[in-house]
Amino acid sequence: MKAGLINTQDYKQTILLNQTNDGFTLLQDAVKNGNRSLIKEVKSWYEKAGLINTQEYKQTILLNRTNDGFTLLQSAVINGNASLIKEVKSWYENAKLIGTDEFNQNVILKSAKNKFNILHCFGMLNRITVPEFTKFWKSLRLEPRDQYKLLTEKAMGKFMPGNKRKNSDLFLFFNTSRKQLKKQLKKQSNPNFAGEKKIVNKKHKKNRKTVGILNHQPSRKS
Repeated sequence: MKAGLINTQDYKQTILLNQTNDGFTLLQDAVKNGNRSLIKEVKSWYEKAGLINTQEYKQTILLNRTNDGFTLLQSAVINGNASLIKEVKSWYENAKLIGTDEFNQNVILKSAKNKFNILHCFGMLNRITVPEFTKFWKSLRLEPRDQYKLLTEKAMGKFMPGNKRKNSDLFLFFNTSRKQLKKQLKKQSNPNFAGEKKIVNKKHKKNRKTVGILNHQPSRKS
């Protein structure tokens, strides 16, 4: 593609920042496709056009939602490839969006059509392990109440995140996390709440390190 064309405002607006009738940008469409070579090529067009560090790129590409409410990050998650999810998350990190209210409200906490949120997307993946998920999730630094909101949100008024047939480990992990968060939030709202006594057997002790999203407090910037 000729450099002269790439640097024109018309090219940026009609190709790179344009949206389809369904609300997809060129980059989100490439991520949805999942072809890594294509994603790399398309991403390079934005870089060559000098868009990566602009407000337009942040608002129109990174914070964009399709007509059905899906974000660029959700498109990566739906694809089911851990390395692609990590790569797309790095785009938000480079834009200094991770941990901001803008990112949380527009990308993480706002669900898509039929209340389908990012944890519903993860719950449908059979190739994502619990350690891969927790590494990603903890890096977002969400407040416990926000994590609980996502875990208990019902898609189509019925289904909370997690699918036993698709990924039984993540399904159990989500269930345990709901209980932990509910208890944690109840204790925070009522300091006198003692909580339930735990019965720890060998199996629980063995799996303790991988139980629950939480026992993770968001990091605070000094």
